[in-house]
Amino acid sequence: MAAKGGFAETQDSYQDAITFNFLGVRYAPQPERLAYSTRYIGSGGLRPALTLGSKCTQDGEGSEDCLFLNIWTSFLPGSRSNTTMDLKAVMFYIHGSALTGSGGDPTFDGTNLASRGDVVVVTVNYRLGALGFLALADTDARGNYALGDLITALDWVRDNIASFGGDPNRITVLGQSAGAALVRAMMASPRAAGKFAGAVLLSYLGGYGAGGVFQKYYTVEEQMALVSDQVLNATNCSTAPSQLACLRALPANDVWKANPNARLLTIDGEYLADDERALFAPGKPRYSRGVHVMLGVAAEDGLELIAPYPPLPRNLTARDRDLITARGLPAPPEALFPLGAASSNVTLEVYRMWARLATDAFFRCPAQANAHAAVETGAVGKGGRVWYYQFDRTYQVPPWPRLDLCEAPGGDVDSPEGNFRCHTGEMLYVFGNVARAGLPYRDEGDLVFERYVLDSFASFARTYDPNPDVAFLEARGYASTLEVVNVSGRWEPTVKGNMRMRALDLPGRGDAMKGFQDLEQSRLQARLTLATQQQPGQKTRT
Repeated sequence: MAAKGGFAETQDSYQDAITFNFLGVRYAPQPERLAYSTRYIGSGGLRPALTLGSKCTQDGEGSEDCLFLNIWTSFLPGSRSNTTMDLKAVMFYIHGSALTGSGGDPTFDGTNLASRGDVVVVTVNYRLGALGFLALADTDARGNYALGDLITALDWVRDNIASFGGDPNRITVLGQSAGAALVRAMMASPRAAGKFAGAVLLSYLGGYGAGGVFQKYYTVEEQMALVSDQVLNATNCSTAPSQLACLRALPANDVWKANPNARLLTIDGEYLADDERALFAPGKPRYSRGVHVMLGVAAEDGLELIAPYPPLPRNLTARDRDLITARGLPAPPEALFPLGAASSNVTLEVYRMWARLATDAFFRCPAQANAHAAVETGAVGKGGRVWYYQFDRTYQVPPWPRLDLCEAPGGDVDSPEGNFRCHTGEMLYVFGNVARAGLPYRDEGDLVFERYVLDSFASFARTYDPNPDVAFLEARGYASTLEVVNVSGRWEPTVKGNMRMRALDLPGRGDAMKGFQDLEQSRLQARLTLATQQQPGQKTRT
């Protein structure tokens, strides 16, 4: 399939019942280790695109020749129909998983999203760990190779996606958790400016402690002290005449396993030119000006980061107060972190409070802070608006460390089971893949909700508004989503002076539009984050 930009190659795909699938499409040749990737220009021949490309090196598997992407489309334009009116919006997805995994994860299979959503879906691999992020002082190895990979892939998509039915001027970049942190980095990157029109940050991981690793942009000197020196010592490259040459001569997995937490974004001067606060700061360059933004969280996103249920008997409120006062901050009112008095299950109430605290610290407060900064500065979107949500219904992706707490859609209010909406639990809905994953619909609401969520996210990609067009729904016979829209009303944007969110649940289960939650907790969390040195943390499934 030939395209502009010097690319000349035919991709041999397969068609399932509803889409054309192009798997393992090369967007860059194998890059030199600890150097930036370059766009692949094609071989001039036929290349099969029938199987996924290799994962990037991680934990004893994968390859450094891994820079592949996957495309799902329901429309391949002919030579006489390739006009901008025919081309479809593009959803460019970046996986998270604590910066592990690959774009070939079946959770993110784009078949249903492309077909039902009337979009083109792209998922992408990028280099991981030290191989994707390591910076070395006084060398050309400045870090951010993974970010560079994503921008190389974006350049390839912009040059070639029209041949696959996609509109290069209507690309929405979306990512979940650590993938959302990379979306934010792309918004802050001068190298990505003007290359995408929309951004979706699902469960953006930032804030306090380990979460700050994915939020903060480090200087090269900071990265050397935090992770690079550890990698050099573990690989016996610290005293080599050329540390860079030494690392390049080792087996790839030896470099990766030397420190799996070597995954810090770096102020390298080219891909990131300023610290993380500059994205919405007054007087700073607006690389993301005009980009339409949608973001949000799951109600108990932080549950996986806390102790197993039931927690050890202890006064968590007192412990939290000690943690805060030890950093010179005033102790918060106990009302900020209340223990419920109505339930007979005190252990459950303590666990709920702790899950709420973790969600505030790692997810909700950073997401709401970014939304607030965006609308206050008018730096993004149409008239400085963003679309904010909270998932109040989820479906966990097996295997999951707390599947017992997160799986059921409802349950006894005095039981932990079915009462928590956990991290990654939105992804099967967004991609429409509950049945494709071989999972049952747990109640009469699952299929309805799955369709509504997919239709809303695809609507944002097509129009930069998550409210699906009624005429579109009627023309396609999407009656269940039409009913949800009619009952729940419009999803209103967050704008300056009116911070509000969409509660994503079945209609009739509470107010569909709500104000932001836990604002006092978020202010406290912001102060605590500033008072705490952010260090690379333990691996989490993010």
